[in-house]
Order: sequence, then C-alpha cells, then structure tokens
Amino acid sequence: MSKSIELPDSVYDALIDAAQASGTTPIDWIAARVSAPTNGLRGNGSHPPATLGDLLKNKIGVYRSGKPSKTSERAKELFGECLEQKRQERLR
Repeated sequence: MSKSIELPDSVYDALIDAAQASGTTPIDWIAARVSAPTNGLRGNGSHPPATLGDLLKNKIGVYRSGKPSKTSERAKELFGECLEQKRQERLR
C-alpha cells in the first residue's frame, strides 16, 4: 500500500536537491532519515558507521595504503591508549 503527502514547493525542491547531492532517490533519502539512528550518522544498514571512512564511503574518495596508520580506523584504540598514558602519569 502506498500513501501520498503534499509538500510545499520549497520543501519539495530542497528534498530533490538533498537526494541528488546524496546520489539517491527522494524516496530512499526520506527512508534513510526516517529510520536513521538518533545521532544522525548513518552507515550501511541500520547501525551508525564504525569509522569516519565508513561514514564518508561513496561520498568522497578514500585512500588505503595497506599500512597500519593512525587514522579514524584506530580512533577508539588510540583514544584508549592516550587515556591510559595520562592515568599512568598521574600514578607516578
């Protein structure tokens, strides 16, 4: 079953612009926002992206050198290491 709604021209035009900018259809653009997590970030599926690279996937180019690096892919690990280092400094 399908339903319809009326939108003011300005809202419809903004919807079309947003969908085109996201590379999707207006229907898919709306569906993604209606079922999006509350933090406003959306990855593949219904979960927020794990990394900045996941968030920006298909929006901008992503380069992977194949070498371990200190990028957003290790943000949680690096943050934890930083907190542990500060904790150790306070214990000295």
